[in-house]
Amino acid sequence: LFDPSAPGLAEYDSGLKTVECTKRSAAFGLWGVWSLFGPQLFGDLVDVTFELGQQLYEKLREAPDFEPVHHPECNIVVFRHIPEGLRNSSMETIGQFQLKLRRDVMQSGEFYIVPTAAGGYGALRVTLINPLTTTEHLDLLVESLRKRGQALLAES
Repeated sequence: LFDPSAPGLAEYDSGLKTVECTKRSAAFGLWGVWSLFGPQLFGDLVDVTFELGQQLYEKLREAPDFEPVHHPECNIVVFRHIPEGLRNSSMETIGQFQLKLRRDVMQSGEFYIVPTAAGGYGALRVTLINPLTTTEHLDLLVESLRKRGQALLAES
């Protein structure tokens, strides 16, 4: 079916003239969507994910056991979960708790959360990318963190 020694196969390498080198046709999908729907679709996708970031921030800000680290300007939200049992703890202890909580959530496979540091102490970071994410998903995330946080505190 394929003869690599056939004449003419190696005369022109289109991979040298593409944006992604070895991924010759990867840009065609983007081009196809852009040509069918225009740039507004991409703007709408960005707007949706930025709005999800604001919604998560508001949920965390209103919850007594969560502490947003910043007011998000995009789809990235950094925060800490501070259950009642940790409220009088040092920032170092609270930061370590975030890392343990993140590990537990990751092992469950429920959500993908990235560890980060804010002010020199551990925190959690969520990047909302999927435009099909709903407020129900955000509620599930918050409840999962609460449930797993309580279980971690009970273990210690």
